Amino acid sequence: MKDINTAPKDGTMIWLLVKSDKEDWCPLEDEELCWTIGFNQLDLCGIDEWQFVGWNWEQDSFRDGSGEVLGWTDLQKPVLPEASK
Repeated sequence: MKDINTAPKDGTMIWLLVKSDKEDWCPLEDEELCWTIGFNQLDLCGIDEWQFVGWNWEQDSFRDGSGEVLGWTDLQKPVLPEASK
């Protein structure tokens, strides 16, 4: 995990470690700390805000996540098998 202050803010999708805010949190996993995907577009639009994925357990659908972003790591694209290239 990397320090959140070093995360890219150019819209790059990354893994984020998020801590539940207990009020409006719908994590992808049933834990207080959860890895999810998200991004920040400060460099593109001037708004320093993390947007990340949560889960609506009642509707079984994705939604905007909420909570405190603690850290990050790269989101790497999977390598395609040779036959698919």
